[in-house]
Amino acid sequence: MMKRFHVLRILSIAVAVAALAALASCQGASDAGVTAAAPASGYRDAAEEIAEYRAKGLPMMLDFGRGWCKPCKAMAPDLEALHTELAGKVLVRFNDLGKETELAEQYRIRIMPTQVYVDREGKEVYRHEGYASKADMTDQLAKRGFLP
Repeated sequence: MMKRFHVLRILSIAVAVAALAALASCQGASDAGVTAAAPASGYRDAAEEIAEYRAKGLPMMLDFGRGWCKPCKAMAPDLEALHTELAGKVLVRFNDLGKETELAEQYRIRIMPTQVYVDREGKEVYRHEGYASKADMTDQLAKRGFLP
């Protein structure tokens, strides 16, 4: 009986240590990998870039996530490709939730990744929560009439 108690105690301590190690690695990754899902073209201030596209009356697809988020990392190449392909026509923008907190609050982001589709008048017309492939995002852009 005493052996079982010691085994359970050691097992519970090992689980607690593993959980703390996992939590610590996530917190470290949240700072170290902040830009991992951001397009390679660099990270511009959201307010500045969004204001520029709104002034031109152009639609937007705003993606919200973090660099350490696995689905966000998986979407990064597709976001970069769409960002490049649609530059000057549709703003396809990755927004880091650690940097763009006001924007995330404005759009009431609850989960990551989240893609918010905004029309030419600046109104949200569609939202998707979770992973989306390039084909999924392109389909939504086309359905909203955002593609030239």
